[in-house]
Amino acid sequence: MILVTGATGLVGGHLLIELLKNPNNLAITALFRSETTKKRTWELFNQCFETDKALENWTAIQWVKADILDIVTLEKVFQKSITHVYHCAAIVSFDTKAKDLLRKTNIEGTANVINLCLDYSIKKLCYVSSIATLDAPIKGQKINENSFWNPELPHSEYARSKYGAEMEVWRASQEGLKVVIVNPGVILGNGYWNTGSSKIFEQIRKGIPFYTSGGSGFIGVTDCVVIMRKLMESNIHTERFILISENVSYLSIIKDFATPLGFKVPKKQIPKWILQPIGLMLEVVSYLTKIENPFSKDTIQSLYTQTYYENQKIKKTLDFQFTPIETVLKKISTQYKKYSN
Repeated sequence: MILVTGATGLVGGHLLIELLKNPNNLAITALFRSETTKKRTWELFNQCFETDKALENWTAIQWVKADILDIVTLEKVFQKSITHVYHCAAIVSFDTKAKDLLRKTNIEGTANVINLCLDYSIKKLCYVSSIATLDAPIKGQKINENSFWNPELPHSEYARSKYGAEMEVWRASQEGLKVVIVNPGVILGNGYWNTGSSKIFEQIRKGIPFYTSGGSGFIGVTDCVVIMRKLMESNIHTERFILISENVSYLSIIKDFATPLGFKVPKKQIPKWILQPIGLMLEVVSYLTKIENPFSKDTIQSLYTQTYYENQKIKKTLDFQFTPIETVLKKISTQYKKYSN
């Protein structure tokens, strides 16, 4: 039986659909924390399956309400003949107030999953990490799987928590658990329009008055989950893989999504020195009101940094061809139009 943690997130939800479309005779148990997030995943199923198939596939999944920090409930799940685990559950935040939550969920929660994998002799685990755990290589080169964490460099609390989680996974590999780690770039996909990386689409609709000079590695969520499935069904283990389709500027992302829908594309670039004091003021507001600051120090740093990543390892290993990001965004814009109408 397959266990998917974080099954109601962008990656987890699309992973369920990928597993159901490519059945390997293994039953699926999916963890969820609230009925609200579960409902969003049901809406995704309705988008991705024909009406009669949506319900059929939905009811084929064994849904369990559980938190990866709740060891008692989690152990009961592992007692149900789990053999393979996709660990997708995580907190993604650059809010300075989220430090404790990030560390507790991403590190402690992962340790709980890992320890139960070892206790119950799980055959293989796929951990969804992030490119945030990889540091800059030699000047002029792209970041690759050998661009190891440098503790001397500044890192966001999110990056620190994901790195700590990776250490738990590598520990388990030394204790005999077969593992693969994927380090996706910014993941783009339909559904979950108001959470995670998909929030950018709502922001574009409302209108973004300016753009910044940064960029990153991006991947479509469908490519991401297909690769995860293929790695888990292979004999590959004790390896990490960067998952990005292309290195793209943030402005290009905005243009490729906004243009087909007729949304406005920002024409002015805002200098970093203007945004920094705005971020500081919003940090004070955030502290007083508990509202998340959209321009935290880490967020601003990211918005003005163009980082380049290598994707040759996974392409060669699986003979995989990524979907161009422009194509991904055209498909998302079509789906968003249906959603917004």
